[in-house]
Amino acid sequence: MHRGYVAPDKDGLRLQPADSDDPAIGDRDRPTLEDVSLRVESDDVAVGDEDVATALDRCPMERMLAVMADNPAAAVAGLVAMVCFATWPLFQARWTMLMAYIGNNLGFALHYALLGHWTAVAMNGLMSVQTVVAIMLVHQPRLRWAYYALMPVLALASVVTWQGLPSFLAAAATTMSTIGRMQTNDTVLRVLLLASTPFWAVHDLLAGSAPGLIADVLSMAIGATMLLRHSPAVRIALDRRRPATSRLAAS
Repeated sequence: MHRGYVAPDKDGLRLQPADSDDPAIGDRDRPTLEDVSLRVESDDVAVGDEDVATALDRCPMERMLAVMADNPAAAVAGLVAMVCFATWPLFQARWTMLMAYIGNNLGFALHYALLGHWTAVAMNGLMSVQTVVAIMLVHQPRLRWAYYALMPVLALASVVTWQGLPSFLAAAATTMSTIGRMQTNDTVLRVLLLASTPFWAVHDLLAGSAPGLIADVLSMAIGATMLLRHSPAVRIALDRRRPATSRLAAS
């Protein structure tokens, strides 16, 4: 067997004879080389695992703020939508509640588009159209069929833009709010719109949407408070307490 090594030469590379003192690289040296290679690979894996662990250790809010910092346009659109979504329960009339909801839908459609969550974009865009129809349902009941016709479109849009769990949450929230906007009773409307909010909250947590999550929490808190204030049972209880309070004040 010819032993040698490759050495540079002015004409290129050529094989040089090995010195007699140079040990041969044979089978007995392969385990050593393999051990070194395995140690290097294990070090690489350890570094990779450490990076993943560091990413997972970041709190969700910190991750969401980082997403917003990287996309200021999405942050602005989300803030506008957040104001509309958090304040809709404060309105007394049905049509004003739904107008605020349209602002929420359009703002979040742009917000999610900039973040690349296309099921949420489709759901919010179609819901804004549904809400316009819902506002006119009281005076034009025949438009109910147009409202119904948009439901299969919502289902198709969720399938076409499917992105796993976030898509399921967006579709579930949309279903509840879609049924809610059909209601002419303000209390039932509030209940169903409020019931859709937890689904959006989990969706926004997964999507890294800080404005969306904040709006969800505020909407749930304000919506629950307004629902209790407008609940007939709560009104009866308050009416019963008022005469008792008046008698105590008089005495």
